Amino acid sequence: LQHLLQSPPARPYSCSMQTECVGWVLFAYSVPSEPSTRRVALWRKLRGLGALYIQQSVCVVPDTPHFRAGLEACKALTEEAAGTVWMIAFTPTDDAGGARLRTEFQALRSAEYAEFRERAEALLAELVRETEGAKFTFAELEEDEDEVEKLARWLVRIAKRDALDCADGARARSLMAECAASIERFRATTLAVEAGVETSVRQEALQCRGS
Repeated sequence: LQHLLQSPPARPYSCSMQTECVGWVLFAYSVPSEPSTRRVALWRKLRGLGALYIQQSVCVVPDTPHFRAGLEACKALTEEAAGTVWMIAFTPTDDAGGARLRTEFQALRSAEYAEFRERAEALLAELVRETEGAKFTFAELEEDEDEVEKLARWLVRIAKRDALDCADGARARSLMAECAASIERFRATTLAVEAGVETSVRQEALQCRGS
């Protein structure tokens, strides 16, 4: 967890919305309808990569080493399923087309960041409630630490897909830092409380023995 929280998630490649991306790669595929498991597995892999679907079985990604490597894996999966695939590098023929691709690709990342923010804000609110209710137990701490780690790993996955530096990423990273700071405070308080309880129990036991 610590190595995920010590620095903001790194993107394998990024290009600003204010500059032209180096290009795009179109990935079009066709796989047999049966068995459906391989078709679904390919769809999930492409979605996990962060591909933008422009129509059924046709998607695009920014032309970067990270995305190309992901597409090569998808190509292999397609061929294993006895399907066919086309990978075509291209540059939009006009500014409007390029802007539309960037906007729609950004919209996918914005939706992911919005979902992340919702979960992160819910965790921060939960930590506040637990602090106000003095629920400083190891069970609560372990549960909250697990949630922080899940959020950190999730943000890393989103950042890898965020090749165009979505503006919502900064807020997500800020929230992740807040979560990390909050869990550190909760951990310190919980350890102090648990240590105090243990000391109190030990003292009571000694008193009982002496009486």
